[in-house]
Amino acid sequence: MSIGRLHDILTASIAQVHAEDVVDTERTFAEALEDDLSGLSELVLKGQADKFRTQVQKKHLSANVTLHDMAKCDRITLTSVCRREELQVATVGDMLEPVKDH
Repeated sequence: MSIGRLHDILTASIAQVHAEDVVDTERTFAEALEDDLSGLSELVLKGQADKFRTQVQKKHLSANVTLHDMAKCDRITLTSVCRREELQVATVGDMLEPVKDH
C-alpha cells in the first residue's frame, strides 16, 4: 500500500469519526434519555464487554447518561461493567508479545 493511499484512508476515517462525534454532541440530553440503552446492561450481564464498548463509543452522551444512572441506581451492574472491562484489557495485555530492543 502506498503512502498516499494510506493517507487517504486515514483522512477518510478521521473525517467519519469526527462526523459521528459531531452528530452525537448535537443530540440533546432528552434525546439521549430516550435512547433504549437497556441493551447495555444486557450486554454486560452476557459478558459481551466488547459490544458494550462499541455502543458506548457510538453514543457518548447516551452512554454517559446510562452510566450515571447506573451509578445512582444499580451500582452492582456498574461494578460489573468496570470489572469486565478491566478483565478484557488484562486479557489483551497478556496476549501481546513484549517489545524487544535490538
